[in-house]
Amino acid sequence: MQQELVEFFNTAMTSSGVPLKATPPVMAAQLNVEKSFAFLEFAALEDATEGMALDGITLQVCEPPYE
Repeated sequence: MQQELVEFFNTAMTSSGVPLKATPPVMAAQLNVEKSFAFLEFAALEDATEGMALDGITLQVCEPPYE
């Protein structure tokens, strides 16, 4: 699930048109499904600042059932 989150935000940031310092800008994600938040680790401080513009994005996360 974390890798999908990293890929989502990398796609969102590269398609936003803002100049990025690092490619890809997001290196890692830590997801807390129970409390509905995530932390993203950016490769460059400037990219983290640009990423703040994405604050408030709501994602529907569906976990596969455990077998």
